[in-house]
Amino acid sequence: MFDNFFSKTSKCAIVAWSIILQASAITVPTQKSPKYEVRGVWIATVANIDWPAKQGTGAEVQKADLIRILDKACSLNLNVVFLQVKPMGDAFYKSSLSPWSRYLTGVQGKAPEYDPLQFALEACHERGLSLHAWFNPFRIKNFDGEILAPNNIATLHPEYVVKYGKKWWLDPGIPAVRKNLVDDIAEVVSRYDIDGIHLDDYFYPYPETGMVFNDNGSFKKYPGTYKPSEKEAWRRKNVEILVSDLHKTIKSIKPWVQFGVSPFGVWRNRTDDERGSDTQAGIRNYDDLNADVLEWLKRGYLDYLVPQIYWNIGFKAADYQKLSHWWGNNSQNIPIINGIALYKSGVKSYGTSWMKTGEIANQIYLTRSLEEIEGVAFFSSSHLFRNPLGFEEAMKKSVFKSKALAFKCTNQNAPDAPINLRNKKTEKGNFLYWDMPNNDDTIKNPRFYVVYQTFDDNNNLIDNPENIALITGRNICFIPKQNAKRSKPVYYTITSVSKYGCESKPSTWIRLKD
Repeated sequence: MFDNFFSKTSKCAIVAWSIILQASAITVPTQKSPKYEVRGVWIATVANIDWPAKQGTGAEVQKADLIRILDKACSLNLNVVFLQVKPMGDAFYKSSLSPWSRYLTGVQGKAPEYDPLQFALEACHERGLSLHAWFNPFRIKNFDGEILAPNNIATLHPEYVVKYGKKWWLDPGIPAVRKNLVDDIAEVVSRYDIDGIHLDDYFYPYPETGMVFNDNGSFKKYPGTYKPSEKEAWRRKNVEILVSDLHKTIKSIKPWVQFGVSPFGVWRNRTDDERGSDTQAGIRNYDDLNADVLEWLKRGYLDYLVPQIYWNIGFKAADYQKLSHWWGNNSQNIPIINGIALYKSGVKSYGTSWMKTGEIANQIYLTRSLEEIEGVAFFSSSHLFRNPLGFEEAMKKSVFKSKALAFKCTNQNAPDAPINLRNKKTEKGNFLYWDMPNNDDTIKNPRFYVVYQTFDDNNNLIDNPENIALITGRNICFIPKQNAKRSKPVYYTITSVSKYGCESKPSTWIRLKD
């Protein structure tokens, strides 16, 4: 168990201990971090925006690239990864329905040397990161010259395709198209131990000047109860049916798997609808993308929503603060996670507000002041490395100084507490390891373990997130030996967290002293 620990464990996990054990030496003004807070990051694979860095580089290079991203996320105390697994009608997972992605090997349909989604899952869970598989619903290709695999749905069924300018889209008005996506996602939920399914904002395409999305054929063939003058309402219904079917299907297979959508940040302007936000957005979900997000929330089709509020605080046309309040007020008790435009931070072309050092931190602090907003997500992972305007230092020393669990418990069946907590002392430090009681109940099986550290053996201290030293998917962790001897003993206890996000009671405490 101990000999191969360092070859398998994450660099992030080991580094975290040195930060925690020295934390008392750091004095930074901070807003207290909550114990539960979604801190997500999108990893975009389309056009190799974030990962893999290049197509066709081989399994080992691509694995190393992903580990680098995950270790960075872990070091910043993030806890959820939205990994794009179907970017353009092709897959980052073994599928009997979709071809392998061109962004892996350079050729759509050509298999890589490994299973990227399975590798990502294992690497995320080891680091205490939840993984939500991110699907783009209907996009097929961005220009005519892209070569599709023989088993791509657009190759097999060209009648499903609508050309919109140079781009190819599947027609959401065709029931078989929607069923294909539901079947795709059901395959992933069944085969992989994922934590969530995530859709982005591309349902019907974003409007382009002078272009018409020609779905007259599907409207004529599948009109339902809609009149010829009601095409926009018909489109919204098509998307609603898809979202409803996905929710039912996911929950029927694995009820703990969460289903979320990340829509454009404005539903409607108040000038369009008295229910709309105090904005002057040129694009709107309801009118332009045919996505009636408020209806989905009202009907309970979602487990969470991540509106892309990609504007700064005080932006006249779409103010981050106003939109945060609006989405929170319209949440229908569904967790709202604010999408934040990390890509704009420190970039002059986006305006002077994005050159302010505290803009991102202030956006996060604002979300914490609103009960309905349960966290944030950053677009996208490559910008974590750019470290705009000292972002990394702000997160580590202040904003995300403490680790946090992600989504709050969605099931009242708490898992059993770990047992037999013990340690093994070595020249380099101590190993903590533990067991779980035998249990055949899937609901109670742990997804993660939370390691708490304190200089006081008060058993109530698991309520304080500042005592969270590590979140891991393994039942072993390593505590490096300190250069200077500690004057006080350190106490550790472990809890388990189920796939529903429910935390167990603490294990017995163990006392370590140099």
